[in-house]
Amino acid sequence: MLYWSRAVALGLILALAHFCTGCGSNNAGKIEGKWKIASGPGLTDGELQALEWLKATPYMEFKADGTVVSGLDARPDVIRSMEKHRKNLTQTQTGTYKLLSGNNVQLAGIGEVKGPSDGTAKAGRVAVVIGGDSMTLTAADGTLQLTRMK
Repeated sequence: MLYWSRAVALGLILALAHFCTGCGSNNAGKIEGKWKIASGPGLTDGELQALEWLKATPYMEFKADGTVVSGLDARPDVIRSMEKHRKNLTQTQTGTYKLLSGNNVQLAGIGEVKGPSDGTAKAGRVAVVIGGDSMTLTAADGTLQLTRMK
C-alpha cells in the first residue's frame, strides 16, 4: 500500500511540474509569423512614410523553431540605395526567442534589447501583447507596434 501511495504522489508531482513549466505563455500559438514594424524607437514618421512610398517593409519574423529574424522586405535596388543612408535598417539579423510565462518573451541575437530600467528583468526580456493581427512589444528603451503580414 505504501508503494502505491508513493507512486501516485510521484505521478502528481510530475504532472504538476509539467503544467507549471512552459505552458503559461499568453503568446503560444499566436506569435509565429511575419510582422510588419509599424512604429518604434529609432524610426521617425518621415522614415516610415518614405519606406512605405518605396514599398519597403521593416519586419520581424518569429518561426516555430524559436528563431526570430529582423530585416527589411524590399527590392534589391531599394536596399542598395538605402544602405548609403541607414545601413542599420537594411541589415537582416537572426536570433532566437523563447516564450516565458505571461506576456514575457526572451530575445537574443537581434541587437541589444534592454530589460526594464527598474532591474526587475534580464536584458533581452520584453513584454509582448498580441490581439488579433496587432502586436505590441515593450522593452525598457521603447515600444514597437507591429501588424501581422499576410
